[in-house]
Order: sequence, then C-alpha cells, then structure tokens
Amino acid sequence: MMTLGQKARVRLRFAIGLACIAVCLVLAWYGFGITLQDYVRAEKDVRSLDMPRWLVVMWIPLAFLMMAIEFARFLWRRENFLAPMAEIA
Repeated sequence: MMTLGQKARVRLRFAIGLACIAVCLVLAWYGFGITLQDYVRAEKDVRSLDMPRWLVVMWIPLAFLMMAIEFARFLWRRENFLAPMAEIA
C-alpha cells in the first residue's frame, strides 16, 4: 500500500474502513440473533457455573458493534488507522 500514490492510498484506506465496518456489522447482527435466540429458548451454559447462555454470548455483538463504531469514527475524522502497520513494513 505504501507504493501507491497519496490519493490512491486514501481511497484504499477508505474502502478498507468501509469493508471493516460492513464485516463488523454483519457479525454484530448475527451475534445479536444468536443472543436473542439463546434468551428466548432459555439456553443454559453448563461449565463451572450454571448460567444463561445469552449472558455469555451477549458480549460478542456488543464488541463487534463497538468495533464498527470505532472504524466509522476513524473514517469520519479521516484518521489513518493503518499507520501502525506502516511502521512494521
């Protein structure tokens, strides 16, 4: 990506950000469906504690939603979220 021109780099970074937002929202939506299904069915997760399964999986859609918001914030503020990767190369 560093061999691209400045305009192409900005466009590619924007496209990558949109793709990341889309993937995070799809995973959040799917995770929300699983969480709701576990809640409605009163599924139990039996390991060391007997607890409702939705309490375990509810963090998955929440985390992906927060990641989508973070990527959207990067795009809104025009921040370079790929900058740490440029330091590695």
